[in-house]
Amino acid sequence: MDDNKMRIWNAVEATDPNFTKKFELGGFRGTAIVPQYLIKKATELFGPAGIKWGYELTHSEIVETAMIRIAGVDAAMGRVHTARLRVWFEDPVTQLKGEVFGTGHTPFVYLAGFGSANERVVVDMEYEKKSITDALTKALSLLGFGADVRMGLYEHPGYIQELQIEGEVDREAAALKAKAEFEAMFERAIDQMNKASDLRTLEMIFKLNRPHVQAHGTPDQRAQYESAKNVRARALLKLQKEAEMAAAQAAGGNIGSAGPPSEGAAS
Repeated sequence: MDDNKMRIWNAVEATDPNFTKKFELGGFRGTAIVPQYLIKKATELFGPAGIKWGYELTHSEIVETAMIRIAGVDAAMGRVHTARLRVWFEDPVTQLKGEVFGTGHTPFVYLAGFGSANERVVVDMEYEKKSITDALTKALSLLGFGADVRMGLYEHPGYIQELQIEGEVDREAAALKAKAEFEAMFERAIDQMNKASDLRTLEMIFKLNRPHVQAHGTPDQRAQYESAKNVRARALLKLQKEAEMAAAQAAGGNIGSAGPPSEGAAS
């Protein structure tokens, strides 16, 4: 049994400052987290969405709020959309199934530019998507995602500085790891092409690894990769021609060795 109750929370509470932005709404100032970043963190922890974690929309509703008046005249009925989600996941350590819930809200029909000459009624046609995103981030927060932002730690400059330093170290380590993994893949691909027994296998190996070589290899490595394929292709073509010639010679020899029928053969 896993006794570390804070294991998931500790793994996801720190938020990369590069995926946050300051906002001000109705006199309130705060820090918002880019939703796609939280989705990426959930995928890093649990696995692919839809397989190891995901959500189900359990409730979607539009509620009337109050009449919107502009210049003393009724303009439209205000409306707010509410979405409730059930977020399910599989614990990567214990493989136990879990679920959390979140509720999100988005103004659907509302007044913008209050108190200005540009007062107007706005209809937000992306209300459902925004409500679902709001509900999802709130549900994930119950597991600890983005907890440092929600606990106010981002209001302390020293905390952000520490995260930035840690982030640089992590990025450098990740870059070194990615480079080592690419070098191993590159050497393995070259070796596999050199050992390819036929042109079809050679072409398959070449096409499989070429996008990765083009994206991450140096100019010299890209040239080496193309050259290795061409050299092996020429060698295989030569072997193929030699085999065809040998087969043709053997067939000709067999025909010649049969000779004409003997005179004593029955007619």
